[in-house]
Amino acid sequence: MSFFPLYMDMQNLKVLVVGAGTIATEKLEKLLDFTKEITVIASEVSDEAHMLIKAHCLTLYQRTYKKGDIEGFDIVIVATDTVDLHKAIFEESRGSRILVNSVDNTDYSDFIFPSYVQKGDLTIAFSTGGASPAFAKQIRRHFENVIPDSVGEFLQKMKSLRTTMPKGKERMKYFEHRDFTLVILKTGPGQVKLIGLVHQNNRSATRTISPGLTSSVSFILISFPSTSSFRFTMTYFFFAR
Repeated sequence: MSFFPLYMDMQNLKVLVVGAGTIATEKLEKLLDFTKEITVIASEVSDEAHMLIKAHCLTLYQRTYKKGDIEGFDIVIVATDTVDLHKAIFEESRGSRILVNSVDNTDYSDFIFPSYVQKGDLTIAFSTGGASPAFAKQIRRHFENVIPDSVGEFLQKMKSLRTTMPKGKERMKYFEHRDFTLVILKTGPGQVKLIGLVHQNNRSATRTISPGLTSSVSFILISFPSTSSFRFTMTYFFFAR
């Protein structure tokens, strides 16, 4: 069965990471994008993990894991080479509300870590359900290079504009008779250009953008060939929905 994609607010959740080697460090790097409420338990700590723990003022207990250590935590990440420990912690957590991730072992996991791209408010996750994490990383690297860093700034503007729009069903009615697409061109590394509105039925035609245009955003990536007028590699269509 596939894992359900879920975005979770980590602000008030307490996280325990068991282990502090290379893989545990990778998990720490990901977690730190979303929370600093992290405790680490490990008998041996790599230099990289120690730097992260010190830089972000994380709690470290340099010792082996003891039964009961998971109490009081919401999420537990087990990143060790000891499969028996993965199994023991997972079984210990049953009957509680603690979510467990055992690195490289989906049998003892409530959830898995996707490979993801994060730029500002945009977060895109990629997962193969544990079948091939390396493949997911390759896809992530592709989109990481394609999506401009300035998309975060763009989304902030769209977020502000969205507050001026009707809500719920009124919003859908608002767009029922508006069949235009807002077009953003990637003109170079980290560079985007807002060029105009394209009619859904005639994407070769452009029209001037109204200064009062309001839009919420969904994201679709479409390949588009270069022309004599524009030189670019990809086109981003942000649909007003």
